Amino acid sequence: MKYNLRKTDDGSLLPEMYEKFAKMACGLHNRIQGKTRHRNRIVKHQTNLATLLVVKLASTL
Repeated sequence: MKYNLRKTDDGSLLPEMYEKFAKMACGLHNRIQGKTRHRNRIVKHQTNLATLLVVKLASTL
C-alpha cells in the first residue's frame, strides 16, 4: 500500500493527513470489532493488518 502524503514545505505532514489516518485506523478497528454489516466476513488477519498499518504510519511520520 502506498499513501499519497501531502506535506508542508518543511516536510511535516499536513493536519488533514493526520485526520485521514485517524479515520482509517478507526474504520479498521470497527471492522475488526465486527461492527460492519458483513459480520461473518470478518477475518482474523485484519487485526494484523491494522497493526502493520499503524506501525507503517508511525515509521513514516
